[in-house]
Amino acid sequence: MFKCKWMILCEKSIRNEESDNISMIEVFDSLKIPSPPSDEQKEEQQRWLFPHRFDLVIYWQNEEDNEIDNSLLVQHGSKESKAELQKFKLEIKAPDGRTLLQGNLPTAQERKDYIIVLPFDGIPEPDDGKYQFEIYEEKSDDWLKIQSTTLTISCSNIEDILAEQ
Repeated sequence: MFKCKWMILCEKSIRNEESDNISMIEVFDSLKIPSPPSDEQKEEQQRWLFPHRFDLVIYWQNEEDNEIDNSLLVQHGSKESKAELQKFKLEIKAPDGRTLLQGNLPTAQERKDYIIVLPFDGIPEPDDGKYQFEIYEEKSDDWLKIQSTTLTISCSNIEDILAEQ
């Protein structure tokens, strides 16, 4: 049985092919971004995305089988395993509780520990507040939240952001 031990937001992650270790560059839990477009501009664009590339790095541990090789498996994106899998999903929620993005997460039954790296190209519909990245596990036809991390976004006008640098 897999357990999500942690998840971290970072600007970039790099996998060492020889050791299977992963480096996380510029770990963060908050961002200051330019103010979103006006309501009229948002309507014209259908859905606004603030372009900010980042990775969500998730560490999983198989707590059942001590006989399994303890090496790390790093996955970029999704990779299916032929074994029967536990079902996990990721949801990203806006400060008002709306689900902005949702998708299934891959698991790797053949390893004890592994890391998934999920790359993102931006933040959908950003506004001031706390965004929740939540992992759920399917249990008896219901979804149970098992892990979460928060990203706090502060919006300012572009001149103020540039003045701080």
